[in-house]
Amino acid sequence: MFDDLINKEPKKEEEKEEIIYKETPFRFCVVIAYCLLSFANAIGWVTYSSTADKYREAYNLTSNQVNMFGLIYMILYPIVCIPEAYIVDNISTYLGLSLSSFTTLLGSLLKAFPNKIYLAYIGQILCSSFQPVILNSPAKISAVWFKDENRAKITTLCVVSNNLGVMFGIIYHTFFIDDNSKAQDYKSQFEKYVFAEFILTTIFCLPTFILVRDKPKIPVSPSQNKYKAPPLIKSLKLLFTNKNFNILLVCFTCIIGVWNMYGTIFTPYMAKYEISDSRAAIISSIANFVSIFFAMIGSYILDKTKKFRLILLICNLSALIIMIVFTLLLEFVTNLDIIFISGIFLYSSLVGFLITIHTNGMDYVCELTYPVGESQSGGIIMSMNQIFGIGLTYLGQYFIDEINSKKYITNILACTTLLISLITLWFIEDKLLRHEKENEGKLISEDNNNSNEE
Repeated sequence: MFDDLINKEPKKEEEKEEIIYKETPFRFCVVIAYCLLSFANAIGWVTYSSTADKYREAYNLTSNQVNMFGLIYMILYPIVCIPEAYIVDNISTYLGLSLSSFTTLLGSLLKAFPNKIYLAYIGQILCSSFQPVILNSPAKISAVWFKDENRAKITTLCVVSNNLGVMFGIIYHTFFIDDNSKAQDYKSQFEKYVFAEFILTTIFCLPTFILVRDKPKIPVSPSQNKYKAPPLIKSLKLLFTNKNFNILLVCFTCIIGVWNMYGTIFTPYMAKYEISDSRAAIISSIANFVSIFFAMIGSYILDKTKKFRLILLICNLSALIIMIVFTLLLEFVTNLDIIFISGIFLYSSLVGFLITIHTNGMDYVCELTYPVGESQSGGIIMSMNQIFGIGLTYLGQYFIDEINSKKYITNILACTTLLISLITLWFIEDKLLRHEKENEGKLISEDNNNSNEE
């Protein structure tokens, strides 16, 4: 009897410790380090593809040789995604991001020799080899370091840091490479351009080694209290037997496939409607910039309401309607100024809704598949996105090149794909398993606090 009385107090203390959840200021250091790494890696993606014509002309290369720099990122992603997701979820997030930072640094150094294309290829392979760690980590970082009511915003911030890197990489070369230069002058300009990129990459990658941690000492929420991701095989089984995950897999594959297709072929596609490359670049740049505000607004609403399915349905339907209007505009309006001005508004809205689905969907898949690790569930979806995106891009490019009289077929393909995603999204059951775990923990915490007061 006396033993029971003696043992009661430690149990209460232990129970008290289990319900203490706290966010630490250091969490912002982790986010900053991640965003800088993601930004630097994204710049490396478009190092040579953003200057394809000039690079080809300067070093007497073929189009396929230059295009391979962009394809390397897309090809490697699905190959290395699952093992790298396992590293992040089951071994160490710090290890995964540190390896990504190191390979990005080393790859950037090798790419600083533009005259040696095969050395540059090796550099590009290194930069892309741990890219899945970067792209699959936003939901993981937000879950481990932030409370439930802030996760969508942090996930979105981490995702758009990669988009900003791509945007910066596209315009960054203009500071070094003069469009009016002769071919022989491009070589010296390229050398300065890639060396400056290496310096910038070094500055952005180093904080990863210093600031990133696996997790805080005190868990931020009930879902992270003593959390351990299931083994890889069990996680895969849980994912592919989860009806909601499979539906979302089809939906996201369609959504991101359309985004990837237009991101790749938008300029040559608009050229078929006599829109100049410079005007197409302006439309695309504005669209990518505006899409960040769409995504941030969507994440704010999502954190407040947790209405994942409803918000994604609204965004998907809006994207489909805009895509239809955009198709009609291109086919029936002949005034190029009207197409340009209207194209800025319509294409910006389209990309904005698609990126909102992408960024907020990363959290949605984690909610539907908990306790599977965030990196594994998001990684598989991103892998399928890449594979389908490559296929859809080649198909869209084929319609542009081979069926010039019916160029609208590319837009019809996009509309059909968005319609499929809308229909599949309708059948998802909005069962937020991670959010339920958070609520259970809050109830337990309140009950324990009440009992302590009594």
